[in-house]
Amino acid sequence: MLDGIPLSLIAIDEAHCISRWGHDFRPEYLQLDTLRRRWPQVPLLACTATADARTRREILTKLSLEEGRVFIASFDRPNIRYRIAPKRDEKRQLLAFIRREHDREAGIVYCLSRKRTEQIAHFLTQQGHPALPYHAGLEAGVRQRYQDRFLREEGLIVVATIAFGMGIDKPDVRFVAHLDLPRSIEAYYQETGRAGRDGRPADAWMAYGMQDVILHAKRVAESEAGETHKRSERQKLDTMLGLCETTTCRRQILLQYFGESLDQPCGNCDTCLEPVDTFDATVPAQKFLSCVARTGQRFGAMHVIDVLRGSENERIRRREHDREAGIVYCLSRKRTEQIAHFLTQQGHPALPYHAGLEAGVRQRYQDRFLREEGLIVVATIAFGMGIDKPDVRFVAHLDLPRSIEAYYQETGRAGRDGRPADAWMAYGMQDVILHAKRVAESEAGETHKRSERQKLDTMLGLCETTTCRRQILLQYFGESLDQPCGNCDTCLEPVDTFDATVPAQKFLSCVARTGQRFGAMHVIDVLRGSENERIRRFGHDRLSTYGIGTEFDRWQWRSIGRQLLTQGLLEVDVEGYGSLRLTRKARPVLQGETTLRLRRETPQPVGKTRRGSGDAPGLKASVEGLEDAAAQDLFERLRRLRLELARDQGVPPYVIFHDKTLAAMAVHRPTDRHALLQISGVGEAKLERYGEAFLAVINPRD
Repeated sequence: MLDGIPLSLIAIDEAHCISRWGHDFRPEYLQLDTLRRRWPQVPLLACTATADARTRREILTKLSLEEGRVFIASFDRPNIRYRIAPKRDEKRQLLAFIRREHDREAGIVYCLSRKRTEQIAHFLTQQGHPALPYHAGLEAGVRQRYQDRFLREEGLIVVATIAFGMGIDKPDVRFVAHLDLPRSIEAYYQETGRAGRDGRPADAWMAYGMQDVILHAKRVAESEAGETHKRSERQKLDTMLGLCETTTCRRQILLQYFGESLDQPCGNCDTCLEPVDTFDATVPAQKFLSCVARTGQRFGAMHVIDVLRGSENERIRRREHDREAGIVYCLSRKRTEQIAHFLTQQGHPALPYHAGLEAGVRQRYQDRFLREEGLIVVATIAFGMGIDKPDVRFVAHLDLPRSIEAYYQETGRAGRDGRPADAWMAYGMQDVILHAKRVAESEAGETHKRSERQKLDTMLGLCETTTCRRQILLQYFGESLDQPCGNCDTCLEPVDTFDATVPAQKFLSCVARTGQRFGAMHVIDVLRGSENERIRRFGHDRLSTYGIGTEFDRWQWRSIGRQLLTQGLLEVDVEGYGSLRLTRKARPVLQGETTLRLRRETPQPVGKTRRGSGDAPGLKASVEGLEDAAAQDLFERLRRLRLELARDQGVPPYVIFHDKTLAAMAVHRPTDRHALLQISGVGEAKLERYGEAFLAVINPRD
C-alpha cells in the first residue's frame, strides 16, 4: 500500500519498545527494521522519552541507524514534584493526597492489576472524586469512551494499568499516582511524565512497601525468560528500589540514571523539602536478620516483625516451645511452686520438683516427665541427675547458677537427641547480691570462699560477655573454638557497647554521696530525680547527684549498676542489707584516669515498668510534655536560638534540628553532652557543631 505513496519521512514513536532491554519490549516492533531496508532513501526518525544509554544503542542497531544522528534533550521535568511514601493504608493515603492537594483536578492512578483499578475507581467515586477504571480487559468501545471523557472533562481521574497513557496528550494532568511499584525507572519516568505537560506544577506520588518488592522479585523469578534477561530485570528493580529508598534528592537519582547530572539538589522533591532523618541501624538490622535466621528463614516480614515485637498470637506460640518438654530451674522451693502454678494457669502444664516434696510425689512427677509429652518441670538443682529424657527442648534458669560447672551440667539436659534446643537464662543484679551474700555467710574457710567467689566471677563473665558465649564456655573447660559459634544470642544478636565512663562516674559518685549505705534501686532513684518520701527523709534530693541521670531509664541504670558490680568497681556489703560500696578499682574511673565500655541496654518497653515508681520521663516520652509551662518556655527559647543559627548559616531551621528534637530537649533538659547525645535527632556531628550553644540555653548559668 505504501509503495504508491511518495514517503517523505518515516517516524517511529515509543521506539524503546524495540529494545529487549527496555521496560516495554514489544516483539512486533522488531519488524520495523524492514522499513529501513524497503525505503533506504527515506529519512527515518525514532522517538522515545524513556531510553537509557543501553536502550538507545539497541534502537540504533535494530533500526540500522548506526550512522544516524542522536539528539538527546534533558530528561528533567522541573515542574514535577517527586514524592514516595511508605505504604500503610494506600487507599486512604491516596484519598488524603488528592483531597489535600488536587481536589477536582485531573489525575492518573496506576495499579498493577485490572481488579484493583476497578476497586480504586469505585472507592474514589464514592468519596466524591469522579474516577474511571481503564485496563485491557474492558471492551474497546468502553476504553475509547473513557479516554475521550478524560481528554474532554475537567477534574476526572483515571485509575489504570500501564495500558493507559500512550499517545494521550492531556496537558493539565495535575498528578500521577502509583499504588504499586513500577518495574523499572524507565516505566516510572514515562508514567509520571504524563503529568504537568502544560509546564505548571504537578505531582508524581507513590505509595511503596515491602509487598511490592516481593511481588516483583517473584515475577522475575517465575519469568520464562533466560537468565541474562532475568539478571537485567533484577538490576532494573534494584535501581527502582534505590530511588524509593534514597535519602538524597530523587531528581538527581532519576536524571543520573539517564546519564544526565544535576549539580544541586532540586529543592522540589520530598527528600529535599523534608530531609530524611537517618540513624545508626546496625543493631536493629542485626536483630531483624537474626530473627529471620532464628525462625528458619521460612517466614515473611510480618511474622518476623511480630516475633521481634513479642506479639502474642497463635502462630508465634505454635513456633516456639509450646507443648514441648522443658526444665525450669529456680533456687528456692517456694519459687518452683509459684512458677509451676503460673505456667499451668497460662496453659503450659508444669510440675514443681524439690527436696521438700515427699519421695513418692517426686517419683510420680519424674515418671510423668519421662512418659508424657510437652510437660515442664520447675525444679531446684535437686532435679535432673540420672534422668535421660532425650527430647527436652529447653532448659531455663530464672536464677543465676552458682558456677559455670553447674550451668553446663543443667543446660546439658536439653537436646540430647541431637535436635535443636535452647538454654535460656534471665539474670539480674539481685542474683549477684544473693550469691555474694551466700558466699560471705558460708561457714567454709577463706580458701573455699575465695574459690567460690572466683567461680561466681567466671559465671558473671559468661553472663556479661559481648563475645561468643560458646567460646567462653569451652575455654573454661580448656577447649578452644577458633570461630564464634553463630548459634548463641551474642552471635545471632551482637551486643552493642558504648563508652560508659560518664554514666559509671555518675553511678559511683551517687553511691559515694549517699554514704555507701543503700542498695542499687535507691541509688537509681536519686540519679533519676525521683520524688519519694525516702529520698526526702535522707536529704538525698539536695545532693549534687540528684536528678543527673535522666538520660537512662531504671532498667538501663540497673544494667549499668550490675555491670559495675560484676567488673569489680562495686561490691555488696552483705552485712549492710545489700548496700553497695566502692572498691579500689572505682578510683581510676571516678578520677577520669581510665575509660569504661559497657554493653548497652535498650530502654524498657513502654507499659513494662511498675506504676508509682517515681521515674522521671524516659527519653522516648512524647512531646506532650510541652503542656508544662516551663517546658513550653524552654522550647520557644530553643527555637529562637535555632532561628538565629539558621540565619547565620543561610539554611532552613529544620536543617539544624527538627521541632521534635527541640521538644525532646525541653522535656528532658539534658545537662551535659552525653545526655544531649541521647536525644533523638542529635548525632555526633550536630553535637559537635551545636551542642554547647543549646546546652547553654537549657542550663543557663545564674
